[in-house]
Amino acid sequence: ARRGDDMMQALARVTRNDDFWKDGVDPEEWWLGLHAVMILGLIPGEGAGRLLVDIMRRMSEADDSDLQDWCAGYWPALFRNKPDTVLPALRALSMDRDLDWYVRANAVEPIVAAAEGQDNALLDEVLAWLAGIARDEDEEWDLRLSAAHLLIDFPRASYRPLLESLAARQTDQDRSFSRGEIDTAYAAGKDEPEWLRFADPWKFYSSDAIEQRQARWAQEDAGEITEFDDEDDLLL
Repeated sequence: ARRGDDMMQALARVTRNDDFWKDGVDPEEWWLGLHAVMILGLIPGEGAGRLLVDIMRRMSEADDSDLQDWCAGYWPALFRNKPDTVLPALRALSMDRDLDWYVRANAVEPIVAAAEGQDNALLDEVLAWLAGIARDEDEEWDLRLSAAHLLIDFPRASYRPLLESLAARQTDQDRSFSRGEIDTAYAAGKDEPEWLRFADPWKFYSSDAIEQRQARWAQEDAGEITEFDDEDDLLL
């Protein structure tokens, strides 16, 4: 990351090459996508931010759900040192209905996170935009639920009827949040975005994380475990 512009140019040559996103890429090459995201997250500035947005778009177009899963939750941290000039590109990504709902939802989070650190008026404006996504009957249902789930993290009285309505419309098969979660958040009455638990993507490279990951993969190879026990383990 300390190589700055030179590293950005090297990563751009790789990640903007269509061959990199083809099916059947070697596992070693696939991991480069994750490392590219991590490196760009450490490099401040608009250039690194725009390249991150481009990678988000490309992982969606390539239907690389594995890479999206590994990065999910960490995007606010990865964009934390990027200027506001990157936000229009993120918003354009989040509103592009040609992309899958998952990457669009991931693009929404750093937009809200950037507003959270500024004045209340800006946060209110962004939350109103988020509520607009949640109530849009023409929008993809999963994206609407994701937007609503994020609104629960910022409990505002004006959005409670919308959230309760969406909770009532969910089925057990597509349950994203319940009426009980809404009640709990509004009783607490404080902003608690989920990305606070994902503040350090780079713990992936710590010695402890490497040892845990190797031990868990050995268990997976032996058939002893088949799924994650905790969302916090996604990058371990």
